[in-house]
Amino acid sequence: MKRILFRRLTRNILAVFALLLFSVCIGQASIEAWPIVVPLKQSMVFPDARKAEARFTIVSGEGKLLYLMECHTSAYEGDPDFDYSGDFECRLTSKYSKEVYSTLLTDNPQQRRDWQSRGRFLAEELVGKCADYPEYGRVRHFRLRGMKLTLAMSDLKFKANNGKGGREQRPQLNSFRFDIQVEPDSTAKSAIAEPAPFAEPPRTHPENPKDTALNCEVVKSRR
Repeated sequence: MKRILFRRLTRNILAVFALLLFSVCIGQASIEAWPIVVPLKQSMVFPDARKAEARFTIVSGEGKLLYLMECHTSAYEGDPDFDYSGDFECRLTSKYSKEVYSTLLTDNPQQRRDWQSRGRFLAEELVGKCADYPEYGRVRHFRLRGMKLTLAMSDLKFKANNGKGGREQRPQLNSFRFDIQVEPDSTAKSAIAEPAPFAEPPRTHPENPKDTALNCEVVKSRR
């Protein structure tokens, strides 16, 4: 009886290990020939950032729908499969394959939260030096699945800071322009976004969870 229980326990442990290894490998997997995408370039202007939303389709040369890009604010509740939590956040999904990731814009092979991607724009990332911080500011590039995507925000306007008691409040986005560009890139082999070459800017006061300000003075390499 003990031997049977031991064998079952061993099989269960091996099964869990195999599942974890499989999930990691999927994120790092690459395919030599992803579907070739048709180039796309579009712009949208949002005079009221609170109502900003966008939807873009990425198709093949034959007109087949390959990917869907949807962008919304944190107020959006129309997607039961994704929790939009940014001031403006974009989600990329495949329409021809099933995925374990909630968005292909993630570069985390073990993604557990919807917000774990650079597709989420926060207001504090778009002010001062943070706005020009490479890959985490106004302009962000994503290489994956035979294509290069560029998401860019410009003409940014913010509401006046009405902080009380001398305390700074997080910036409030008032209006902006949004640009998306999709280009074929045969050198982009990964199933999800490649990691950005730069480290994410740290918080200025990490000891204070209510202070969301970022320190963008120094750009550090991720490697």
